[in-house]
Amino acid sequence: MIKPFNNLVAVIPSEEGNITKSGLYIPDSAKENQKRGKIIAVNEKSSLNVDDEILYLDGSYGSWSPDNCVLVPEDRIFAILNKD
Repeated sequence: MIKPFNNLVAVIPSEEGNITKSGLYIPDSAKENQKRGKIIAVNEKSSLNVDDEILYLDGSYGSWSPDNCVLVPEDRIFAILNKD
């Protein structure tokens, strides 16, 4: 189990498409810097939740197996995707 410190959250990146599940169009020029993923662990002070699907700017810290999980600073997250 991982427990991120400070303002970090642990995310499993997912494959990106041009249109999100909620219908938001992501142009190719934005795809270079933005990523989509699912949060698997948060720090104690986080306003985010485990299992939130997010859009975040590239700039994460490290990657490790088995799920190629990355640590993402909360200030790099710009959207939480609706679960509906």
